[in-house]
Amino acid sequence: MNSRGSDKSAPSQSPPDSSQKSIKLSPKQSESDEEKGNQENINDGTKSIENPADMYNKPQETGADLARKLLKLEKEDSNVIRERIIKIVNKLISDWRPALSPFLLTEKEIIEIVYRTREVFCCQKINIDTEAPCIVVGDIHGQFEDLLAMLHIYGLPPATKYVFLGDYIDRGPFGIECLTLLFGLKFLYPHEVILLRGNHESRPINMVYGFFHECKLRYSIGLYDAIQWTFNFMPLTCRVGQKILCMHGGISEDIIDIRTLEYIVRPYEIPDIGAIADLTWADPSLRVKNYEESPRGAGKLFGEQQLKEFLDVNNLDIVIRAHQCVKEGFEIFNKDVDLVTIFSAPNYNGKDSNKGAVIQIDSNLSMEFAIFKGHTTYVSPDMRTCIKALSHDGGNEEEKTQCEEEFK
Repeated sequence: MNSRGSDKSAPSQSPPDSSQKSIKLSPKQSESDEEKGNQENINDGTKSIENPADMYNKPQETGADLARKLLKLEKEDSNVIRERIIKIVNKLISDWRPALSPFLLTEKEIIEIVYRTREVFCCQKINIDTEAPCIVVGDIHGQFEDLLAMLHIYGLPPATKYVFLGDYIDRGPFGIECLTLLFGLKFLYPHEVILLRGNHESRPINMVYGFFHECKLRYSIGLYDAIQWTFNFMPLTCRVGQKILCMHGGISEDIIDIRTLEYIVRPYEIPDIGAIADLTWADPSLRVKNYEESPRGAGKLFGEQQLKEFLDVNNLDIVIRAHQCVKEGFEIFNKDVDLVTIFSAPNYNGKDSNKGAVIQIDSNLSMEFAIFKGHTTYVSPDMRTCIKALSHDGGNEEEKTQCEEEFK
């Protein structure tokens, strides 16, 4: 991951190849107890605002308010709702192509998924406990084709359980698709799909690094706002088998016992300092002897000794986190394997030659790293014009007809 002060262009990603390199690690302790663990425009009288900062400073309706107005939500049979969400998810999995992205889903379909998934988040803890086996996935950053490839390789839930570590949007071109698919799967299988919050699931960041403009170009500011509201209810950590702690960023000097995370009141924003900032922004460093200020401008750096103390107090073996682009897709922090960084966006941003990786955790809490390559396909200027023309809000009829013919 890059610091707040840097930005990159957003290429389209094609799926990684199926050849993988696997590296296995045995757990320090293999014992674990079994526990059971949104068509129409929704600006709604709100004028389009050219300056994102002006929009951010202006009082906004909540995402829930926007969803209720658009959907006119009433009591409905849960099976009817579920079948509708399944159809949306199946469209994304089976019918999606880059050329179809501007008009495959309506805004109403996306907002319904966003709104209903928020209700699922509200029903679950901010620190989730789950059991292995599972697949742990790092940053995705709008690389929807890579996400589809991962689901194809490792299987769809509920047969396969996934723990996603955040940063689903920004920089890559298909953040809306990534969010809609993952939110839809979360609604359908709340215990088999765990979605943690990353630092890019925050308005001050995703307003700058691409997602605000993606929503405004393809749908509306109202959709953007509804999604931001849902972000404020997402969990921050996940403990696998009581021994493996997953988060996006890192540990915090403000967190001694992870059980205190349950005192965080939702909805919550991500600040620059404090426990929430560290969980989404912090980085490990072998050069650091204590907690130090991070060059990112948010969260802190932490060293090996602080990590060991945190693991000991909380009776944990290892921390799995994301947040940093690492060349091989994963990186082991120290010789004792107290922490692993995982990054799942190969050829990140179309400029880095990094590999992507996921972690497969078996029922004995042994970890296997599956490494894959991606093949970057840049979104050409002509295609960008067509995406705008075919979007719900962009382009004239002549442009739309021309682009539709091009994409046939």
